[in-house]
Amino acid sequence: MAPRSRRQYLGGATSLGASLLATACDALSSGSDVAPTAAPETLPAISRRPGVPSQTKPQVPVRVRFIPDGSYGGTPMADQFRQYMTPFTEAHPHIALDWQDWGYDAFMAAINEAIAAGPAGESMQDVVHLPWWQVDYVPQLVVRGALLGLDPFIRRDRYDLTDFWPGCLERSTWRGDLYALPTHVDTQLVFYNLKLFTAAGVPAPPSDWTWQHLLEAARQLTHLQGATSVYGFALSHAYGWPLGAGLEVAYDYPATIPWIWGNGGDVVSADLTRSLVDQPQAQEALEWLVAQRETHAVWPPAAGPSAEALFKAGQLAMLYGPRSFTGDLLVSQPGFAYGLAAAPRGPVTSANWLFSQSAFHIGAATSVPDEAWTFLSWWAGEAAQRDFQHGTARKGAKLTLPSMAPPARRSVAQEVAPWFGEPIVAALEHA
Repeated sequence: MAPRSRRQYLGGATSLGASLLATACDALSSGSDVAPTAAPETLPAISRRPGVPSQTKPQVPVRVRFIPDGSYGGTPMADQFRQYMTPFTEAHPHIALDWQDWGYDAFMAAINEAIAAGPAGESMQDVVHLPWWQVDYVPQLVVRGALLGLDPFIRRDRYDLTDFWPGCLERSTWRGDLYALPTHVDTQLVFYNLKLFTAAGVPAPPSDWTWQHLLEAARQLTHLQGATSVYGFALSHAYGWPLGAGLEVAYDYPATIPWIWGNGGDVVSADLTRSLVDQPQAQEALEWLVAQRETHAVWPPAAGPSAEALFKAGQLAMLYGPRSFTGDLLVSQPGFAYGLAAAPRGPVTSANWLFSQSAFHIGAATSVPDEAWTFLSWWAGEAAQRDFQHGTARKGAKLTLPSMAPPARRSVAQEVAPWFGEPIVAALEHA
């Protein structure tokens, strides 16, 4: 595996691994009489290989339970999915797909039931779709044995995983077993104000830029004029981490971690038992970020508008934040001229954050694991995702706000790169 493998693992799997350990420890320390249950490692007898149609078998219903995390151009998510199912139903006439929209209340009830009952629960059946805003529940579902490990299927069918962005698979892996196949991923980028760059005579960030390039550009772009000051660079307030020394207290995905990786450091040890934030490489990276405000004065003060607000107001030249901020700009700032760049290379390596935007699982309570895998492996496959993404892109050309994240498969992402932007695909290469 490439040298950045452990960083990728920690970039996503830290949230899964650490939460799994915490969940297991909490269950034991609280006196619970229900021990964490590992996902089954064996499969029922296989009557056929997936992908081979059968005209003689009676139809087997496979429930696809999904959370409607939005619509596309007013089209409900179930309808979006259904229109791409014809190739599957023609190849597998014995499988009857039953699309079940849980809705938020039903979803929460199912999650709570599954966490309480583990593999004995009935809610996690067949194929289960979990979007990005519900991934916090995945560690608990895994440690309780409510989700089925996919490795036996993958080994049996020699299912090729090499086309997936590595980080999105590693974040769904626990103790050597994969628990999800992603369809969409997301990352973070440097947003830059084209008007400010042009006015200052600063060229657009090149594909091979470094931390030093960023600092030099930020200095040229910074103009301190009181309330109308323009600052050169900042991390998104919504994606920071409370590490003190001038870094804002924020929430969600810590934007500082890729900078630690870029300097050759890490946040936790490979076995997730020891913090490494106090190590020299991590401290140097954090000190470099703090120096952008305290020494170079290119970072806005903590007391004031958010970095996002300053960027939209034309008072921040560069913002490192989530790709989804593009949607915010399209809605709140139509016509705003900005560019996108992958994060600059650190002193040691290029690094970035990657997380699954949408992933599909198999519930451990399923009575049709083979058929569930047949659908899951097809839907996350290259052909189905290519059809879905190309169809989405054609529709998206008429929309105000594209709502689909980049494909989890590298080959498909490269095909639709003009739709999402070349810098986004470049950022995923180092995530």
